[in-house]
Amino acid sequence: MGLFFRKKKQDNVDDYLDSFEVQEPNADNSPFLYSLEHATAEDFTPVRRVPRDKKGPLGGKGGKKAADALSTVFAVLCFCVFVYCIYQIALILASYRQSDDLYDGIAQDYLNALSGSRSGLVRNLNVDPLASPMRSYSEIAENGAEPYRPAAATYQQRTGSLRFQQILVFLENLRSQNSDTYGYIYIDGTKINFPVVQTTDNSYYLHYSFERQNLKSGTIFADYRNSRTIERNRNLVLYGHNLSNGGMFHHVVDMLKEENFYGKTIQLTTFDGIYTFTPFSIYRTVDTGEYYRVYFAGDEDFLDWLAEEEARSLFHVEGLSFSSDSVVLTLSTCISGTTNGRYALHGLLTEVES
Repeated sequence: MGLFFRKKKQDNVDDYLDSFEVQEPNADNSPFLYSLEHATAEDFTPVRRVPRDKKGPLGGKGGKKAADALSTVFAVLCFCVFVYCIYQIALILASYRQSDDLYDGIAQDYLNALSGSRSGLVRNLNVDPLASPMRSYSEIAENGAEPYRPAAATYQQRTGSLRFQQILVFLENLRSQNSDTYGYIYIDGTKINFPVVQTTDNSYYLHYSFERQNLKSGTIFADYRNSRTIERNRNLVLYGHNLSNGGMFHHVVDMLKEENFYGKTIQLTTFDGIYTFTPFSIYRTVDTGEYYRVYFAGDEDFLDWLAEEEARSLFHVEGLSFSSDSVVLTLSTCISGTTNGRYALHGLLTEVES
């Protein structure tokens, strides 16, 4: 029985195995062969296992120490930057305070001198209620209009200006403190109330006070190319910083608003008289612009420049008459947050008191 069943079982197994189709192994029916067929050199590169505590600069115990060290260095750097910024802010605030202490006293002395009687020699220039905002050189020639000539200026002779005499004493006192004194600029309703200096370049007074001490706010100064006699200039250019505390020429920026532009006058006093300028143009420009030209090829070149400066303005003033003998005052200050941006304000000489 045992043999019978064993044989029978064996026969059944053989029959069972014979029922399967025998296939040769190949890539189609063997994943192992398929993987070998498509294997690359990288598949046989041994993987190097690094112990956890030795992984890179930021892994494991060594990496944690390095990360902590980097965090400490970064924190120290941030603190140093913070301290430096605070220091710089403190210097700026101290500079503002120093500037206010210096110039506020001078400003009050000027206002005291300005309180004198205005009776004296007063010349009203370039005021024509019927004039168009601008007259070009060609229009003057075509219309036969008579350009303004200094010799033909109308004025009223009086006994003498007590106000100018008082201001002259004030200017002489300033000149005794600083021989570079050019004059004094004042715009009513603003904080522009400062002495004006002039030296042999356009850089020294950017960072030096009227007392010739190092000061970030600097001093208002005239372009070194300009004449100290106002009426010998065609374009007299004054420079001043745009300080965030409202100092120097900051209030020129306020005149970019229409309500602050119209009706304003700029008063520049020198040793020759009190000169009043009426603003006629204000706009944004750059430090390579044409606004600070002081030399012109001739009358036509000057009048063309005048027309261009008026055309650039955000606002336009009627009733002013321009000619080849006109005198222009230009105030230049920087645009905050830029390296070469500038605000240019132009005023036309309309009155002289002496």
